[in-house]
Amino acid sequence: MIVAVRFHGLLAEWLKVERAEFILDEPARFADLLAAIHTRFHGQTPKQLWGEKAFARQVWALSSKGARLLPDEALEPGQVISFYLMIGGG
Repeated sequence: MIVAVRFHGLLAEWLKVERAEFILDEPARFADLLAAIHTRFHGQTPKQLWGEKAFARQVWALSSKGARLLPDEALEPGQVISFYLMIGGG
C-alpha cells in the first residue's frame, strides 16, 4: 500500500523534500512508516530529532483527520500523514 507524507517547516528543509510516498506491506502501522522514513532519510536531520525507532517527541505526526498518531495505529492505503516540528522559545 502507498502512504504519503508531508514534512513542514524545518523538517522539510533538513530532508530537502516536502512530500514523499512510501510503499508499505499491508497491514501497515504507523511504526512501519516511521521505520521507512528513518531508512530513507537517516542522517539528514539532527541526531536529537530521532529516538531509537521514531522521531523524538518534539516531532508530531498528524493524520489527514487531524489526530496525532501513535506507533501501533493502523494506516490506510492512500493516507496522508503530516509531520511538524514543535518549536518553543522566546
